[in-house]
Amino acid sequence: MVQNINGQVTGFLPLLYKYSLNEESIEEAGLIEAVENPTYREYAHIDEGKKYTDVLFSIDREKDLAAEYKVRLFLTSGESSVSAAYVGEFASIEAAQNAGSPDIHLALFGKYGYKGVYSSPVVFTVFTITGNVFYARVSLEKEPERPVEPYRNSDTRVQFMGLKNASGQMLPGYFVNATADSYGEYNYQTIMVADDVDLSNVAPVFYKDESIKLYVAGSSVEEVSGESYHDLSSGMIQYTASAEDKEHQGNYWLQIVKPSTNGGFYFNSLADKDAKTSIRDGVIYTTREVMLDSEHGNVHDIIGLNIGNTPIEKISAELESTTLALDDYWTLKGVKPLSQYIDDPTANSDMSSNEKLDNRPVNMVDIRLRRAEGVKDGTLVNGILRIKSDDRLIAEVTLTGLIGSPIIITEDIPAAVKYVPYGTMIQNNNKYSWNVPTYYITKGNLPEGMELKKNGELYGVPKEAGEFKFDVTMELEGNSNSLSSNNRTSDSKEFILKVAENTDPNVEAATDAEYYLRPDNVSDGIGRVPNISPNATETEYLMVSNGAFAEYKDIYLDGEKLVRGVDYTANSGSTRLTIKAETLKRNGDGVHTLGMEFRDSRADTSNTSESRTDKEGNLKKAAQNYRVGKSFSKQLRRTFIKR
Repeated sequence: MVQNINGQVTGFLPLLYKYSLNEESIEEAGLIEAVENPTYREYAHIDEGKKYTDVLFSIDREKDLAAEYKVRLFLTSGESSVSAAYVGEFASIEAAQNAGSPDIHLALFGKYGYKGVYSSPVVFTVFTITGNVFYARVSLEKEPERPVEPYRNSDTRVQFMGLKNASGQMLPGYFVNATADSYGEYNYQTIMVADDVDLSNVAPVFYKDESIKLYVAGSSVEEVSGESYHDLSSGMIQYTASAEDKEHQGNYWLQIVKPSTNGGFYFNSLADKDAKTSIRDGVIYTTREVMLDSEHGNVHDIIGLNIGNTPIEKISAELESTTLALDDYWTLKGVKPLSQYIDDPTANSDMSSNEKLDNRPVNMVDIRLRRAEGVKDGTLVNGILRIKSDDRLIAEVTLTGLIGSPIIITEDIPAAVKYVPYGTMIQNNNKYSWNVPTYYITKGNLPEGMELKKNGELYGVPKEAGEFKFDVTMELEGNSNSLSSNNRTSDSKEFILKVAENTDPNVEAATDAEYYLRPDNVSDGIGRVPNISPNATETEYLMVSNGAFAEYKDIYLDGEKLVRGVDYTANSGSTRLTIKAETLKRNGDGVHTLGMEFRDSRADTSNTSESRTDKEGNLKKAAQNYRVGKSFSKQLRRTFIKR
């Protein structure tokens, strides 16, 4: 509220940030600066009908409310526009002077502010050279106490680094650095030891964050590095790492390999059940998933070991693929042999998580796969990698997987019909359940009544027709299960949603085939809501869909969800909805649309590339138009009978 110098009300100013007051405007209604402490800023809002401009400053909780603080006020026209300012509420300068209140405008609108105690509200009366007056009421409060959620680590990374024998001594051997081989989530790890090492009672040595709890499969006892002993004679043991946040976990398979007369070419993915490894006529046949993404450095390394007791002569790698290429350096060209394992007593002397392949033992090789030239992100991997010894096949590896980080693969979305339930999925080609996609609209708008759920379902009942252009961004953020710190990626794509008008043909065509509206066998009715005369005496109408009643969710009238038990009742016998006449008439004369929503029983595959619309199942629908008004009733009823 604004008054002139005589105390008369001259108007109300609905102001925010900059407030127009004749030629002046308040740029900031208040700025409070704690003595020897940081500055606090607040912006006042002069509401119509309120006399005071209230400025409430929230200060740090450790500060003293009763201490002195400095307050400064500003006019965009400058402090010269202020003729006087007083502590207290006065209708005129004369009234303030008569009360003995000093003029403080030079301090209040000056460089340092007016010092005072503001634990209780303090009113300032400000007079301008144009004869206007306004009131600023300043007070302090402490910031509310906000509960701070303790940080819970999601890390599940584990690096196995060696073995101790029953005497607690490190066994000679070699561990393959977890990130040297690109398979999986760096969770198939390998230690190689001499053929005479007793593995019946050994304790794996590993590194992990202290917040991680590590268990052997089937055990409730937490593992301790170098102290938890196991019989590893079988050559493999599975561990599960539990993160501190109690939400994430990681599985690890530690493989211990020895050279033997029955040995041959080894790499860590052979033990994966999904690899379907078999040996026929001395040849290894297996499948290996290749993920050429930022998580794996955009290359795929296969660490191979000769676990025989003789060299593999003239070892070579040959690739047949349209999506992958062999690295020119990290490959096998059929010139040199791959030596057998040599028991080196110093093999453990340089063990660390920073082990380089330059320090690899003589029986180790690295085969590196790269993206073939011109291959785009989102391309599925294909190909066969053949390992040979002097042209003799020793291993054939079928390659699957994905090039690049996961992307949105949906190209176009189906059209919608006004007032008819709609659901479709924005799909991606992510294959890992731990890499959880989240979707957002980052540009443009959806029609009223529609939303994009975080799981990628475009859902709702559109209340307007037209073409709607919008951009969808998918973010993928896995947990810290891998040893890479780069576990976030995103992809965006533009879409156009076309919403057709709710004409009779469009609405009829929107009904899914198996959910069609059918005649009612119980009452010999048409199973549809007919055209309704305003003077009709019926109190309710029946709508019957062939859809299973267990899948029924909701019904909408002109885009608004009806309330079950208030607007209608629902019963089985396919799906039978009895809708009150007063509900059907409440939107007045004209054409109206009823849309039933069902959800089929498909499982949730929201973390994968499979097509689905919601964890409850795919959206299905049945819809019809009806009319309210005298001229409609007979015509449409005859149409339904004819059909």
